[in-house]
Amino acid sequence: MKVLISSPFVDREAVGEPRWCYDLFQGISAKVDTILVAQTPVNRSYRLAEAFPHSQVFEFEAWKLAFLSRRLNALVKPNYLKFYGFARDVIRHQVAPASIACGHHFGPLGMRYPTPLQGTGIPYVMGPLGGSLPFPPGFSVTGRTDPWYYRLRDFDGLRFRFDPLLRGSYQEAAYLVGVAGYVEMLLASAGMKLKRFVTHSEIVAPLQTEHVEDIVAARASRPGPVRFLVVSRLIYSKGVQFALSALAEAQHRLPDWRLDVLGDGPHRQALQEQTTRLGLDGFVRFHGHVKRSDVDAFYRDADVFLFPSVREPSGAVIFEALSWGLPIIGARYGGPANHISDAYGYRIPVDDVATFEAGLADAMIALATSPQKRQTMGRSALDAARTQHAMPAMVDFFLDLYRQISHGAGGR
Repeated sequence: MKVLISSPFVDREAVGEPRWCYDLFQGISAKVDTILVAQTPVNRSYRLAEAFPHSQVFEFEAWKLAFLSRRLNALVKPNYLKFYGFARDVIRHQVAPASIACGHHFGPLGMRYPTPLQGTGIPYVMGPLGGSLPFPPGFSVTGRTDPWYYRLRDFDGLRFRFDPLLRGSYQEAAYLVGVAGYVEMLLASAGMKLKRFVTHSEIVAPLQTEHVEDIVAARASRPGPVRFLVVSRLIYSKGVQFALSALAEAQHRLPDWRLDVLGDGPHRQALQEQTTRLGLDGFVRFHGHVKRSDVDAFYRDADVFLFPSVREPSGAVIFEALSWGLPIIGARYGGPANHISDAYGYRIPVDDVATFEAGLADAMIALATSPQKRQTMGRSALDAARTQHAMPAMVDFFLDLYRQISHGAGGR
């Protein structure tokens, strides 16, 4: 079985999506015959053809766009236009579509990029996809301090309805994979009819080199305050302001506690002012940007992971927390509703702000006052990280879809 992988940003030296795409392709290419169409990693000392000598690799050099800010470039991804044209040319003139059992387009996660596999005659999988998630009803967005270009996401709904390339990409896919069920609902609300829809996260839990099971076992009897942890960019949608309000509400029902907030962003000053206003300065510490090499120490020392984001398409840090055996508190909305299990976490309804904050407070009290509950959930989290959320499980998931397509289910 030969599989054509269309994945623009693949990079073993990156973090986030490009590294995930690299790892997924590496796992797939070890099991089946593969063709890769991608961008040569930018500012790296290697090429993808060298990294994958047993695969047929077509790669191109990216445009140099130094005038764009890092965040704007990450959001808009202007090099995707060059990738799309390059990939279409490769598929039309340099490979034999009849020899390919199926294609798979993955990356970027965002639901705003058409696939070059559309209209080629190659049946394909597309995804995982996520994003374009609206704020829950009842959550005001007044006072947001996000950069202006974050609002570009608000145009996604129009493209779902009127962009023929995007609509065709999704409706032609033999399988469209979403990070959670909301993806199917968003596309259906735009009038799209998908052939088959399945869910799978785009992130896997990293493997830790330390003996995490020993760390989980020791947490229940560890002296000192209960340590809550947030790892997040500090913007309105990440919801740290709701966690602070919940902690203030729960203060007199909690044992001794501390909150470490890792990350920076335009909402940081407002959050620090809120902390002071609520009288939590002695309990909450904002660490700002923390080097990747230092973040693991915070995961190791934490007892509970807080993820109060109310507009989260997926949530990569959920899987980091799982890999450290941490119980998780998050929203019953978007990606967290799909990724957090009752076995190792609490999913709080987002009916309105008051309900959400009250639910956060109750969950924090339940975990802070029960070391045994934290330990039981922590063990379940670690088990999930090592089984269903590990890379081998993801590779097997997609290989199964490829086999179904090659055997005629959704194929040509």
